[in-house]
Amino acid sequence: ENYTLELERAKGKLLIKAEGLPDYVNFSAKKMTNIYSVMTSNLDYSAPIDIITTTEWTGKNEILTSTLYCPSTGVDSSNLMVTFGERNSQRSVPEGTPMLMAEDANVTMGRNQLTIMRYVFKSEEEGFDIYILINDNWEEVHKMEID
Repeated sequence: ENYTLELERAKGKLLIKAEGLPDYVNFSAKKMTNIYSVMTSNLDYSAPIDIITTTEWTGKNEILTSTLYCPSTGVDSSNLMVTFGERNSQRSVPEGTPMLMAEDANVTMGRNQLTIMRYVFKSEEEGFDIYILINDNWEEVHKMEID
């Protein structure tokens, strides 16, 4: 017997492209906060959770990562923290190797939506320029500081 089932996508996809990274970078870690972890058969979400994913890279200077996540608990409520560095087989983070930590970015993960971000490394002093793709335009994500 054959059965046909209609499926609804229950997750969104986060794509991150990093450009201009130093040659030693072969590892990235992402932490996403305030996304749902449980979904019922009626597509109701519950139980917010934080998720950490790590990836080792073979290419240099430019990387692309994709991760599936359940939706955010609210608009701009998910906080994305991304770190780049060097990893070898003996230790998870080698001593003396600088970790490149980008500023946190508030994002909204939507069900059945693609969220695309671009991290452009400038220098260790200046850090990253962070962009998000909105309506076919790259919009810079920045933290406003009020004096």
